[in-house]
Amino acid sequence: TLPLYTHTVVHMPRGVRRVRDAQNEVARAVQVYGFRRFLLSLESGLPSEVSWALNALLVASCDTVDPHSAGPIGTTFRLDSLVSVQRNPPLLRALLPLAIPPADGEAMPGEGSARELAMLHHRQAWLLLRNMALLPENEQPMAHSLALRRLVLWQLQSALQAHDADEPLRLEDI
Repeated sequence: TLPLYTHTVVHMPRGVRRVRDAQNEVARAVQVYGFRRFLLSLESGLPSEVSWALNALLVASCDTVDPHSAGPIGTTFRLDSLVSVQRNPPLLRALLPLAIPPADGEAMPGEGSARELAMLHHRQAWLLLRNMALLPENEQPMAHSLALRRLVLWQLQSALQAHDADEPLRLEDI
């Protein structure tokens, strides 16, 4: 007979196996490099490094393991601890600049894909902030972050101004 884990993985739906594989990759990266690698990648500004870090942190923020288990195979930690503001205070500071949308303007030839990548990083940063806010241990530190509150208010104001520019707000819309 197959070991329990192998039997379970063989019978998992393909999408669940992909998520589990991604979680195991992130867990291996943490074991090899530690959290500092994620932080340095976010702060580097290099598109490939930022993409790697955002993707890995999004996977970590969606940790789907049983809350009573340790984490992915061969680990003694839960992946969502990577996105804990209490355990990793510099993460919020590194993530906030990515949540600011890239400036509008004329794109030079060859800059279109760079702008699209910057917009993808912007969306991923907001998804990660949302997932982080859903962790109970992040609730208080994120609520007390003045920089995050300013960013959220600025984003809401920008969205309202963009909406008002398209069509005036009507009472029925409220």
